Amino acid sequence: MKDGNMYQYPVENVDSINFTSRKDIRDWQELMRFPSLNEIERYNDTCTARSPYTGAWFTIDKEETFTEFSIDFKADYIPSATYCSPVNFYIDYSSLLEKYDSVSNGGHISGYGGFQRHSESTCNSRLSLWDVYCKKKSGETDTIQATLVSPEGEVAKHYSHEGNFVSYIDDYSWMPRRWYRMLLQMGTSEATGNTTLMQWIGDLSEKKWKRACIFDLGAPGLKFKGQTAAFLENFGPKYAGDIRTMEFKNVRIYSHIKHRWINIYSAYLYNDLSQTIKKSGSYQFGADEDTFWMITTGIPDCAQPQNPATFEVSESETATPLIL
Repeated sequence: MKDGNMYQYPVENVDSINFTSRKDIRDWQELMRFPSLNEIERYNDTCTARSPYTGAWFTIDKEETFTEFSIDFKADYIPSATYCSPVNFYIDYSSLLEKYDSVSNGGHISGYGGFQRHSESTCNSRLSLWDVYCKKKSGETDTIQATLVSPEGEVAKHYSHEGNFVSYIDDYSWMPRRWYRMLLQMGTSEATGNTTLMQWIGDLSEKKWKRACIFDLGAPGLKFKGQTAAFLENFGPKYAGDIRTMEFKNVRIYSHIKHRWINIYSAYLYNDLSQTIKKSGSYQFGADEDTFWMITTGIPDCAQPQNPATFEVSESETATPLIL
């Protein structure tokens, strides 16, 4: 596997990475009323809706192309049925238009990655990639599906409930109140010449890195493009009343054009209480100093509703997320 400029981060070199000190736990109860345990239990017993979905779109020019994305994130409260996804991305497939009349993800985002907690004992990391539909002038359509190439011997799972996509899901015992770094890198496969996508997970407390997976994207010359997002989700009503939190900082992209790391200081934070998937409850989001944050519960009237808004952070680490 040829990974190109700045793409190799061997696990044995983690002691040379410059990890900064992290803030103590945020005083979340200043931001939203915490329901009592009895209140949560009563709500969960009868709840049929998910808690609010909150998300953030990072301010990245829609024409910007980049080959790497890095973000630090932490969840102080992570009950069962929680998905913290610090990266949702689009991929630029325009190079395929030399061969095809049109190229589409079927209206979906190109991919996302993050951490899930299904129960107290079942936690995992995840990277998902949507199929790409390439239509010829003749009307015929070719489907490009990403192929898992690492870890060797593992198989990606196929899903069709939100469009067609593949996911690599691996056990990862992520912990509350601990900062992690997720790093996505594009490279080039020596075997196929196609673009590869590599996912790294760094535990910033223990200075340990894990290369989670590598996918062959099925085509050459691909790059990330445009806006990238994060979200906090409750995917099971049985646990909707519980408090969930997520914080993120040090958002960075490696520009394909400028050939350098760029810090992202702005994000549009929002909530989704749509009835497409039934949701209800309370939420808050915002930013202070160098950190964006969000908190939710399915229990109503724990906070005043907020309108979506753009927030900015003013401080960040150096634009290079890793020092070898």
